[in-house]
Amino acid sequence: MPEQELRDVFGRAVGDAAPDLGLLIAGAAAEGRALRARRRVALAGTVAAVAALAVAGGLLLRPTAPAVTAAAGPETLAPVPAASISLPPGKTLLTGPAAFHTLLSLLPEGLGADGWTDDSASARGRVAVVVRASLRHERTASAADGSSYGDVGASDGGVGGTEAGAVAGSGPESGSGAGTVEARIQYPATPPQGSAGGYDCAGHPATEDCAPITARPGTTGVVTTARDASHRIVRRVDLLTPDGVRVVLLATGTAERAPLIDRDTLLKMALSPTWQPVIGLDEARAAAQKFPTGPRPGSSPAPDATVLGGPQAAVGGGLR
Repeated sequence: MPEQELRDVFGRAVGDAAPDLGLLIAGAAAEGRALRARRRVALAGTVAAVAALAVAGGLLLRPTAPAVTAAAGPETLAPVPAASISLPPGKTLLTGPAAFHTLLSLLPEGLGADGWTDDSASARGRVAVVVRASLRHERTASAADGSSYGDVGASDGGVGGTEAGAVAGSGPESGSGAGTVEARIQYPATPPQGSAGGYDCAGHPATEDCAPITARPGTTGVVTTARDASHRIVRRVDLLTPDGVRVVLLATGTAERAPLIDRDTLLKMALSPTWQPVIGLDEARAAAQKFPTGPRPGSSPAPDATVLGGPQAAVGGGLR
């Protein structure tokens, strides 16, 4: 049917009838809702696609983790660096001559030194001082007739225990025959090892006379009396101060005679606050001039040829 005829037929059919506006509005609203729904779906799909691309891109750009291979042997840990001393200006590590000077100042009245040796091995910010002196037993003021000598080693009261095999008293000997005294100063400290038995008397052999140190709070240690491999009588104080300084003093006699320093005196000497790992540089230089042996203060320290804490003899050598 031609377009004009179709228009005329619709015109005659409708005539003057007014359109239903409610139906027109409802239809338009439904069409709008459908259009908006389609747009939301399309937008959500676009966002999801972009997010997926971003995640995929991040995974592609992420560095690949290295391949894990089995270790060839057991795991080894890197050694922990040992603590060291930071020296302020004008200070230096304790030297052998300075330690010997301190040892001399602490000797009881009536005793002197015929000679001394320095086996110190301080290096790399660690104090490892070992000095040893040959004792000389001098006459006391009470020896009016010249036949009596001071009995420095007679009393061991106040420390606890007895000294099996010790012969109290001593004669007019001098030099190595009169015995020796030794000081070992270590900082930072390592605990006693091997036959030293530690700071618990329960760990010491039954042949030793051992008593714990209780004279000063915060200080741990023991006082022992025993015979060394040469059957000499050895009194030993081994203590650790609250500041982490290890002080070991040994007084050695002979197979027949007790050391010239009794245990109470030896303990008092070890507890002296004058044992310090760091001293003034002027003090170290003065001691080096007065007792010229060992490295001069301020010079390059010798390598650790002697390691404190290794197996040593009961008298002499490093700390054990």
